[in-house]
Amino acid sequence: MKKLYTLAVGALIGASAVAQTPQETNLPKHKTQKATQQEVEQSNRLGDDQQRPYDPSRDTHLFYEDFANGFDGNNGVGAWTISDIGTGDDVWMVADANSPAGEFSTNIDPLDSETADNGWVIFDADFYNTPVSGGVEDLTGTLTSPEMDFSGTESVKIAWDQYFRYCCFSPSPLTVEVSTDGGTSWSVFPAHGDFLENANEASPNPFPTQVDVSCAAAGESSVIVRFGYDTAGETGYSHYFWGIDDVRIFETDVVNDLRVAQVTNGDVLNIYEFWVTPMEQAIPASDGGLVVGTMYQNYGTGDQENSVFTIDILDSDGNNVHNVSAEAFLIPAFANDPTCPNTPTDTLYIETGWEPSEAGEYTVRTTIASDATEEMPEDNTMEKTIEYTANPGIYGHDYVPLLDAETGVTDSEDSPGDYEPEGWGNAFTFVNDDITVWGTSIRFGASTDENAFFNAQLLQFDPAEGVNGANVVPVATTAGVVQSSMIPTGLASSTPTWILFEDETSDIIAGEFYYMGVSNNQPSAEALTFYGMTNSDSDFSSGAIDQSGAGDFIWFLSRTFTPAIRLITDEFVSVDEVSTQNGFHMGQNHPNPAVESTRIPFNLDQASEVRFEVYDIAGKLVRTINKGQVAAGNQFIQMEVNDLDAGIFSYTMIVDGKFTSTKKMVIQ
Repeated sequence: MKKLYTLAVGALIGASAVAQTPQETNLPKHKTQKATQQEVEQSNRLGDDQQRPYDPSRDTHLFYEDFANGFDGNNGVGAWTISDIGTGDDVWMVADANSPAGEFSTNIDPLDSETADNGWVIFDADFYNTPVSGGVEDLTGTLTSPEMDFSGTESVKIAWDQYFRYCCFSPSPLTVEVSTDGGTSWSVFPAHGDFLENANEASPNPFPTQVDVSCAAAGESSVIVRFGYDTAGETGYSHYFWGIDDVRIFETDVVNDLRVAQVTNGDVLNIYEFWVTPMEQAIPASDGGLVVGTMYQNYGTGDQENSVFTIDILDSDGNNVHNVSAEAFLIPAFANDPTCPNTPTDTLYIETGWEPSEAGEYTVRTTIASDATEEMPEDNTMEKTIEYTANPGIYGHDYVPLLDAETGVTDSEDSPGDYEPEGWGNAFTFVNDDITVWGTSIRFGASTDENAFFNAQLLQFDPAEGVNGANVVPVATTAGVVQSSMIPTGLASSTPTWILFEDETSDIIAGEFYYMGVSNNQPSAEALTFYGMTNSDSDFSSGAIDQSGAGDFIWFLSRTFTPAIRLITDEFVSVDEVSTQNGFHMGQNHPNPAVESTRIPFNLDQASEVRFEVYDIAGKLVRTINKGQVAAGNQFIQMEVNDLDAGIFSYTMIVDGKFTSTKKMVIQ
């Protein structure tokens, strides 16, 4: 059996943010518009709730609060206590019809909890700091329960409805805390559930959340629970809101209940996770083979002895092509975990010793079992379908069956009638550096406008500095405009558009970090959108163009949305060879630099409609040459350039309105 190791990292998604996401020095600028459905979707829960919801058939009620009497309490135990640093009106408030009411949160809907009609509470940071022109404060505050007696309990879980948005650092400032000594000391648990931590993005509304606090509260006779906003006193948390309602505390009566919560086909802490992988990027069996990560949880009150993870790999016909089991180990119940506060989820990584022998789809199946008889075995197994590609190789974080959303656009503040610069991308690492990267595959969204300009760049970056760091190295680039044939009528009709780089890229270095970004760089009258999926990005490999607090539009990693932007790689063929797969090839113009005229050679496998477009360095279309139907064979176009200003231009050949190839030329 190959090497394996366990990591008590909480959710996979949380640990990855620490490992690969630098602390940005430029933070996204506040957005003043209402949180859109797109932003809500991008909060990106993993799918199923991370915890089982309260079930009276198996759980014991301990405490319930619906805030029908505000902070005075409607729980049969006592009142809540609020505290914050506000020097005027309190930041904690009993919500009303206008909540949240701050400058940045105006017109956002109220919390849509089960009992919102009879009252809920809000930490309204925006309202406290409005107007912003008068200055803002970093805020901290707590909402503390009455004292409760949990003697005799074996587990204690807290569940509540919430929604929130916070600013300005990605780590969440939201906590739920437990004290058993009258408030002298507190055990601190994260309260953002499975929301992917990201400043300025809104959670779903409502966002049911559950935290197991058994290690701190189970069996204790004097328990106080509090909801805390930035009780650590970190700077940079000044805006938006936190709404809370329907707080329930309960004990589970289930003893043996293990669960597989997520499966990844990669070590998301170091090499990212890819749904689609080129054959030449498969990890060799001699180096450990495919790494499978399994996020798991013990929901029961009993320790699970001799817990074993089994990994099965199935081919497209359902045949088991590989099997490996990890060494047995103990998974303690939350109340018995020697580490407290403990993480809601642990992750086991297993080097399976398997590498694919041929391209195709494979299913990775993880099963967990222990010595005890499982009371809820339906979630002890989880599968994930992955794909290996060849000729050419496709490298991507997205998975076509899970594409479910389109990116949006934002109206420009400085250029009325235009959209703000838009851009999305993904980060990549390579196992093997003996390859060629020759282009990108993009699924443009249905809202993209014809003639929208885009710039595609492959960058090498240092994860400690980010994509905007001083040591970023451009590796490959191309530019062009979106043709009508590249724009689908909807998600179901979307197909990838292949864009060739101007020069093939063979200097990929294994182990280094790369970023493939597609953007329009500046305000534009044409919308540029992409399809992607909201239910993934466990490795925080995605990024987007956003406006920093300084007003610049720059790349920000750790977006909670995975765009369908891939790399096209192959170690066997050159750019020129691959560019002919769609029936054409365009050569470099000659002379280059050009003074008065230049000739562009091209070849067609069959008669096709041909059009050439020329763009200046700012992406402005300066010339269109429509050749119409052109016969198969070697051809050329003679282009006069003496009326164009000196500089660098790009020229694009569009074949049959769909296939494109772009190169650069210089005019003197």
